Amino acid sequence: MRVLLVDDDVIVTKGLRQMIPWQQLNAHIVGEARNGGEALEIARNHHPDLIITDIKMPIMDGLELCRQIHEQRIDTAIVLLSAHEDFEYARQAMQYGVQRYIVKPITRPDIEQLTEYIRGLSERKHQQHDHYTSLFGRELEQRCIEALQTGDMPFFMQLFDHQLAAELPPAEIKALCVRVLNLLFEFGERIDQGHQRAFGELDGQLHRLLELKTPAEMIAWICQQCESMLVHASEKRDDRQHVLVDYVKRHVQEHMSDPALSLASIADQLNRSPAYVSAVFSQSTGMKLGSYITSIRMEQARRLLLHPAIPVYMVSEQLGFQDAHYFARVFKKQEGMTPSEYRNLYLNGAPISGGRP
Repeated sequence: MRVLLVDDDVIVTKGLRQMIPWQQLNAHIVGEARNGGEALEIARNHHPDLIITDIKMPIMDGLELCRQIHEQRIDTAIVLLSAHEDFEYARQAMQYGVQRYIVKPITRPDIEQLTEYIRGLSERKHQQHDHYTSLFGRELEQRCIEALQTGDMPFFMQLFDHQLAAELPPAEIKALCVRVLNLLFEFGERIDQGHQRAFGELDGQLHRLLELKTPAEMIAWICQQCESMLVHASEKRDDRQHVLVDYVKRHVQEHMSDPALSLASIADQLNRSPAYVSAVFSQSTGMKLGSYITSIRMEQARRLLLHPAIPVYMVSEQLGFQDAHYFARVFKKQEGMTPSEYRNLYLNGAPISGGRP
């Protein structure tokens, strides 16, 4: 854990260095500053996890430093030191996210409490670091692809959880964002060869990412890219399903006389599993494929039965039924009468509307 000490009194910073067991706390001091201006510059460059700062300092005081840290979204915890027991200082500090306020002169109990606070902060940092480090393992790619395939945006929101991500150095956040961006483009290439028209070239997007300054900006940007890719994938999935359904309907119309016409034969033509074809067709039409095939055959049967010169058994054959009796049973189940009864109604002058008596 990286720590920045800020005080214009060198005795105070020296005392903090000596009295707190930094090494035992897995923490190290990345810099010392004599005023808020110096501290802000160090914070921008070294991204400390903790700043311990006095309030009364020349050039820029501690409260102004806290305000600048807060407004510039520099992710760090802050402990304020002051010789003034003034609630107004504490109140102002809290609105900038400061959680600890120690009154000078600093006593041994103060040091002990500060040490425990740093210990807890350090432990949380390491736990969160371990959590994110695990995300860089081999399973990250598979988990991201699965989330993209299933439209699981909550996975990416958890991956880039703002509170956890704020605990990592910006370089590690940037590395994670770069890796996910590469996965997004690899996925985009799989689902749509022309996805660059919507997202631009990878090099250009990488350049945009690397120009961002803070982890918060990187996280917001990569989450937006993930969401855009999920929307794009959903649209492409809908397009592919629409094409598949159109093909199935056309194939049924053109092959209704084939006795082998079935879900399995159509899935084989599409080089897809029957379960996939069935699910897509049902979802898109609200009808099972087997029922659709039967409905199309029965629709054609009603038209053919209006021609007395065509025997019922030939109607059956033209519709892919090898057994005329089975055809008659299917027709009666659908229409409430046998093919012969349907034809006789027509011949006896019953009105026909849409092919139905």
